[in-house]
Order: sequence, then structure tokens, then C-alpha cells
Amino acid sequence: MPDDLTLLRQYEPVIRYNRGEMFYPCSVEDFVAASALYRRTDDEPEELAARGSLTLDRLAELGRVHVGDIIYL
Repeated sequence: MPDDLTLLRQYEPVIRYNRGEMFYPCSVEDFVAASALYRRTDDEPEELAARGSLTLDRLAELGRVHVGDIIYL
């Protein structure tokens, strides 16, 4: 029976980046905090939360308030 380290090595994820890669893994909290939240309208998008002011809790709250609307980061 293989030991734990052998099993981990066999099934561990491998991440490979290409030269010029623009997107790297980051925490969801950091990504959301660096984003603004908008609601789609017929005219100009409405900013619901400015960049730097959004948290995961606030994102969830605004999602519940704007059910049926198209909202995006």
C-alpha cells in the first residue's frame, strides 16, 4: 500500500504557465476587493459598488437585492 506522500505526489495538481500569461490564481477575496460591481441597464451601466469597496458579504447582499438583474464585476 503506497504511503500518503506517494499518493499526494501521484494526484497533486500541476500548474503550467505560458510565456506572456496574463492571469494567475489569486484569492477570491482579493479579486472581489479589487473589482467594481455593475448592473446592466438599457443605457449606461450602473455602478453598484466602487472598486476597492466590495467584500464577499456585500457582493452576496447586492446579489440578493438585484435578483433578475444582470450584475457583473
